[in-house]
Amino acid sequence: NERNQMDSCTSRKRKRVADAAAAKLCLKKVNAQSRKRATSTRRKWTNEEDIQLTKCVEGYLKANRPIDFKAIARVVSNRTAKQCRERYENSLQPNVKRGEWSVEETLTLVDLIITYAQNWTAINERYPERT
Repeated sequence: NERNQMDSCTSRKRKRVADAAAAKLCLKKVNAQSRKRATSTRRKWTNEEDIQLTKCVEGYLKANRPIDFKAIARVVSNRTAKQCRERYENSLQPNVKRGEWSVEETLTLVDLIITYAQNWTAINERYPERT
């Protein structure tokens, strides 16, 4: 009888510990999601932000230094380093080709896809002028 009571007590403690751990994990996820929502509101890039970003990147390039997007994000207000990097690489970088793809480009891309399947990093390394 004593043994059953002890097992019951231990079982209840384990359940409380498990419930507390689950609650802590849940709270952690909720906090992470609310932080993410707070920092990731989508809005269009303004001309002023584009100019700031471009000037900062040009400063790093002229100084022949690696581009520090974390530092740039501190200058371009309300933007993360990732947003700054993606905006520059996909939209503002001067050597990126925009517009219609030529037949030669399309054939080259098809060859790269045949060779590298869906390894887009490898494809991008061999075809850097397109994003």
